[in-house]
Amino acid sequence: MSQEELNKYKKETELNEVFKNEKKSIYTLIILAIIIFVFIIIISIFVAHSGSEEINPIYDNSDFVIINEEIPEILTELRYYTSFNFIGEKIDGYEEPVAIIKREAIENLRKASDYFYKDGYVIKIWDSYRPLKAVKHFIDWKNNDDVKMKDYFFPNKNKNELFDGNFISNTSSHSRGCTLDLTLVNKKTGLEVDFGTSFDLFDKKSFTNNSEITDKQKEMRQYLKTIMEENGFENLPNEWWHYTLNNEKCNENYDFAVNATKIKHKIFE
Repeated sequence: MSQEELNKYKKETELNEVFKNEKKSIYTLIILAIIIFVFIIIISIFVAHSGSEEINPIYDNSDFVIINEEIPEILTELRYYTSFNFIGEKIDGYEEPVAIIKREAIENLRKASDYFYKDGYVIKIWDSYRPLKAVKHFIDWKNNDDVKMKDYFFPNKNKNELFDGNFISNTSSHSRGCTLDLTLVNKKTGLEVDFGTSFDLFDKKSFTNNSEITDKQKEMRQYLKTIMEENGFENLPNEWWHYTLNNEKCNENYDFAVNATKIKHKIFE
């Protein structure tokens, strides 16, 4: 073989090796892309499932009591039975303006109420048990352009920001029957205690430990928190008015309507 032929052979061999290596690189990139794509799909599925809660609603109301029948001095102003709420209309599932709660929570609430009463205050409830259909009403509202109550309930927020995890969620502890939204009323004056914001103000000022409120407002929030905690209730840090009984029996989700007649006569839906 002449030197020229030898050089030609070497070049062809080198080119073949280059082509082989390029093919291997292409195949490697394709396989890597497929692996990454499959990985992304798996992660997406995992995140979707981890962010959702499988709910099996219960319609049996036999474990619930009407709060005012058990503790007559407690006041109620069921906002979601009215149009005076952040949506601006009566909320699904509120058939009567009554506050109801699981039987497991009533004695703890009674003890807290007695303590407040001795100090010159009465509890006023804005919301207690909340059926799942009401929570769905909140979520459905997210998908329309209605903001008629913005000035009062979320003046510093865009509507979509209410669903960022700090304020409105896809599920609610209220549906488990042991959560209360409440305030205090001064027995002598009949006026609500000043806690720094109104109920359901979607703003950082509603955070229990917000630093922008006055010292007196901070003091009253801490007073409310202390008494409720001493009686078994835990505060939701983003809402100074929100308290949930720490009880292992408060772990099921209910979807029967807020209706005193149905509860009294044990009428299930």
